[in-house]
Amino acid sequence: MRSAGLLLPNDGTTTGMDGYSYDGTGNRLSAKVGGAMQTYTYPTTSHRLSAVAGVARTYDKMGNTLTIGGKARGYLYDTSGRMTQVKRAGAAVMNYRYNGRCEQVLRYLGTTNTHTLYDEAGHWLGNYETTGGFKLHALARIIAMSVSYKATQL
Repeated sequence: MRSAGLLLPNDGTTTGMDGYSYDGTGNRLSAKVGGAMQTYTYPTTSHRLSAVAGVARTYDKMGNTLTIGGKARGYLYDTSGRMTQVKRAGAAVMNYRYNGRCEQVLRYLGTTNTHTLYDEAGHWLGNYETTGGFKLHALARIIAMSVSYKATQL
């Protein structure tokens, strides 16, 4: 298993992933999550993930995930294939909006909103609350006339 470091998913959970294993074609075979090993399953006819830890997934004809675990989790997409909503047990848990450049610019549920800003080249600049306060933003530095960004969270 090669380590992928500690990753935190952006699905509302706080479970970290400790490491992964892969087959020769790059399919993920397992993930160590919080000390427990989860196996990944694929059909013999494709590389499309069919289950994780025995929990089945379904897809639309474009390859977008529609459900995980039957109706436990559902995903909706716009006509361009961009995710617009995540549901758990039939209730919306997050909504997404995009700008004309297909960049995600708003995540919202009720009055909890996160606006994402990008520069003209499409580089992420930060996530901000509706009030203007920042949640996460980039620090920029100019070196030899090039700009590099580093994410910070305060």
